[in-house]
Amino acid sequence: MRHSKEEPFIVSNHEGNTGEFVLISEESDIYMAKRLRTLDMSTSAMKVVLIQSFLKGDKFEFLLQKATELNVHHIYGVSSVHCVAKYDAKKLNAKKSRWEKIIIEASQQCGRPNVPTLTVEQSLSEVLQTLQSDEGVLLLGAYEREDDKTIKDILQTQLHTNSYHTIAICIGPEGGYSPTEMELLESCGGHKVSLGSTILRAETAALSAVSMIQYELLD
Repeated sequence: MRHSKEEPFIVSNHEGNTGEFVLISEESDIYMAKRLRTLDMSTSAMKVVLIQSFLKGDKFEFLLQKATELNVHHIYGVSSVHCVAKYDAKKLNAKKSRWEKIIIEASQQCGRPNVPTLTVEQSLSEVLQTLQSDEGVLLLGAYEREDDKTIKDILQTQLHTNSYHTIAICIGPEGGYSPTEMELLESCGGHKVSLGSTILRAETAALSAVSMIQYELLD
């Protein structure tokens, strides 16, 4: 432990409980600390969910780390038509264990009081159909061929006319979404959105979209 007895430090159990402590004794590998105060680390009541198609190489791991830092509540890793990265059940199970460790470490590093959950066993269509049944979920899908509606446009319209508890944003793989997948999104009550005039890398698109949503929720 690197803290001196005079230096306060933060402890979180990653279930939303966080406090400021000070070390009062140290013997061998046993430490005793005194809680100075309980910290309010509450976040927005609106949850942000990221539905991300699998990415090749270490891009998906990078994305998990950064999405955790951006306070995403839940992450779906999904297979979709243009995915380059493909996993069988055995490999996906091993990957999930590694990915969950990355999320936990990112939560600890950024001082987040809770840990995002991760689901990787479903396809894009299965996730969309599951979320469709919850009227409290506002479903968005980033699509490079969408020119009219931005995230800001949809949020300003929908959040003032409907009661939502979750905003879910879908981001495609390196090859983007197919027209059929976007038709499925819309049939499930989702909205296509533009992320701007330039075509972004998948990992950039995801972080940009989440940041845009979080910014709009500040108002």
